[in-house]
Amino acid sequence: MQAKRICPVCNKEYSEAPALSRAHRGEMICGECGTMEALDDARHMIGAEMNDEEWKNYKGRIIEMMRER
Repeated sequence: MQAKRICPVCNKEYSEAPALSRAHRGEMICGECGTMEALDDARHMIGAEMNDEEWKNYKGRIIEMMRER
């Protein structure tokens, strides 16, 4: 089992493997925040037609699917 860490982005405790932050160079963050950053970087390819509220809801559904695994 991985040691528990606190994500510097969301301030939540996590124990899964960390992700390397795209926004905070060199910082390790939780997987959910890492996924959110990656999705924001890819928005122009997968969500360009969505407004900000639709994009927020889309990202929320992705995170929910991740939690169900």
